[in-house]
Amino acid sequence: MGVSMVALGHEMLGLGEFYTGNYWKGHLFVDGEKTVFQQLGTGRGSLLGLLSKQTLEAGKAATERGTEGNLAGDGFQLGGVWVFAADGTCTYSYLSKSFGDHPTVAKVLEEAKKAAAA
Repeated sequence: MGVSMVALGHEMLGLGEFYTGNYWKGHLFVDGEKTVFQQLGTGRGSLLGLLSKQTLEAGKAATERGTEGNLAGDGFQLGGVWVFAADGTCTYSYLSKSFGDHPTVAKVLEEAKKAAAA
């Protein structure tokens, strides 16, 4: 498809496990000051949000896949998905509204194909 995928984390904690667990094979950058997160408009989850049906279901699915979790670090930072064309134009933006909220893989691939064709 001719696109690159990049992940942005907000702390060094867990970075080694992220790579050794094969959760991500592309480039991973860390924004410890959360400057990029702020510029992209990401929010923060809440303690109440941890108990929502969606979060509990996502946690159960992750556990069933063998993903181990922990309570270390800033677990309240929400993220999102952005697709950029080669010229730097953002062609797709999805801000997570709660824990475990993300677009489908099919949607991200669809948007990446559009960006690659632009």
